[in-house]
Amino acid sequence: MSDDPGPMALRPSLALRALVALFLAAWCVVAVFPLLWIAVMSFRAPVDALSSNPLVVLLGPMTLATSGGLSTLDLLLAVATLALLVRALRRHGPALARRFGWPAVGVVGGSLAVAVLLWLLPLAALVLGRALAPLVGPLATPWLGVTTAHYRAVWVDHHFTDNFINSMVVTIGVVTISLSAGTLAGYGLARSRNRVAFWLLIAALIFRALPHSVLAAGYIPAFLNSRELLAPLWDWPATGWLFHLFAAGPPLLYGQPLAIIVVLVSINQPFTIWMLRSFFQNIPAELD
Repeated sequence: MSDDPGPMALRPSLALRALVALFLAAWCVVAVFPLLWIAVMSFRAPVDALSSNPLVVLLGPMTLATSGGLSTLDLLLAVATLALLVRALRRHGPALARRFGWPAVGVVGGSLAVAVLLWLLPLAALVLGRALAPLVGPLATPWLGVTTAHYRAVWVDHHFTDNFINSMVVTIGVVTISLSAGTLAGYGLARSRNRVAFWLLIAALIFRALPHSVLAAGYIPAFLNSRELLAPLWDWPATGWLFHLFAAGPPLLYGQPLAIIVVLVSINQPFTIWMLRSFFQNIPAELD
């Protein structure tokens, strides 16, 4: 007779599984609650957001009195719209992702959801509330104070949109250049067995160990004098015709996104090379 207890004996007990599930649920609440609470406060007037009463923060009575809010009809329409968008994404998302890629589908789907929730739903709720006032009168009465004045102040009044666009340009530029150069260097160093590859890795490690301020400070004089340093490229006939297509004269790189891209690539490139070299070393050479 076999002494193997079988898979049933190795399965944890119901009490243990319930305890693990309870612990995971409590951990998720503790981790997510601060973010959700800050998100709720961002849609409230300062009087409501900084109140010591949690119900005041959640309901926003002062926000409702000064800026308006949402009704039960608004919330029902929002939930129904999100359910339809999720259903459409689950149904048509894989086919669209195979054709255009998941990033494009995510950007378009997110933009569509924001546009529907912020512009179309309030208009639809207003029309339904007026057309069906005898039937949905109480449901169309606002009771949850909500304001987007803080977001308008940040994105529009304080021109945070420009900062966001600059950050996206810098991020895309750094990732593209770092991965392109790092992939080529990492593959070559992973397959090379000579001493030059070893000393290149040591040099990359040394640059990685240097403080970032040392590397960044070395670029400042070049960025400040970039017009004088790049002037020969615009004056030399062999290259001047090409550079004049982009600008009439050499640019001042100091304070420009291109300068930040150059500095961040130089700082992160040693780490990228080492990481991608380790990645290529784990791939059998026979697959090349």
